[in-house]
Amino acid sequence: MGKAPRRNRDRYSLDKAELARSHGLDHAILYRETDFVAEVRRLTDGTGVDIAYDGVGGETLTRTLDAMKPFGTVISVGQAGGSLPAIALGELGPRRSLSLARPSFFAYAGDPRSYARATAALFEQIGRGLKIKIGAEFALSDAAKAHLRLEQGATVGSILLRP
Repeated sequence: MGKAPRRNRDRYSLDKAELARSHGLDHAILYRETDFVAEVRRLTDGTGVDIAYDGVGGETLTRTLDAMKPFGTVISVGQAGGSLPAIALGELGPRRSLSLARPSFFAYAGDPRSYARATAALFEQIGRGLKIKIGAEFALSDAAKAHLRLEQGATVGSILLRP
């Protein structure tokens, strides 16, 4: 499937940044427009960050390693930008001593106890006021359209599929 036109992707990126700010984010870095590693280094006076969540994958995941401070943790939660790269263990240390995690929904789904605990924790946070943005709703019969929007980066917030 094709990518959304650049103008639309840029608008969605700005909308996502604004949504993140509304949830308390201090700095939004639009990685397609800015060298995010250089900007992270600038914002942290050269030290890097303790933790980074990467939902893009591909080259972005590899570059994220350079935005980390020693003993930092990179959590890879997606691969919207391409396949996950092979990362040699030597790239994680010895000078940087980084940790890399790849949590997976499928691992939780395969373990009913973990899945139940994670689900209960989510609903507890919702009960405490966690804000959830519903960006779009589709009939289940239109699931292909929802997937296309996701693939194009043309979403802000969650997408619901209605049976």
